[in-house]
Amino acid sequence: MVNKIPPLLWVLIGFLGSVNGFCAELELTSGINYYSLQSDIQTENVSKASYILSAKLRGQHGDKQQHYLGTGLDIIDINNMRLLGFRAVDYQWAMTKNLRLGAFIGAASLANKTPQNGYYLGINLSAPRLYRNLGLILEISMANGLARDILPSDPATRSPDTFIDIYMSSLSLAWSF
Repeated sequence: MVNKIPPLLWVLIGFLGSVNGFCAELELTSGINYYSLQSDIQTENVSKASYILSAKLRGQHGDKQQHYLGTGLDIIDINNMRLLGFRAVDYQWAMTKNLRLGAFIGAASLANKTPQNGYYLGINLSAPRLYRNLGLILEISMANGLARDILPSDPATRSPDTFIDIYMSSLSLAWSF
């Protein structure tokens, strides 16, 4: 039974257990994402709109309880491929009761012909409780250096790897628990 628990869940349990007095805030988001995909083997860049779904778990910290630290997972459609963005560190600072400024860093994996993995980072501005538990988030992020091996069907290059960079901006509705 213990071997069936995913490693990511063990990391989350360890993180939550290491924080004194952790009081969790769960945030589920859904929104519109505009992205620009740049590849070193494609001749033209792709820019489109798509969806973004997210789940984040944060705890309040600090004397004035204005720091939020946690983790999260994003699912984004990129050119009919799924991008999973793991927010290893997701931080928000409450500027006022209804306005937060945040940043995150983590890892990204694009489900391409073979998986492409790289860095995932971004900044955001959120109004967490515009109406009861409903909030609004404006975010700018990037999946950087998503690397994979060159396949025989790819155009000939000098490098054994190919890289993709994805630049995104999104507007999402959030529901906090």
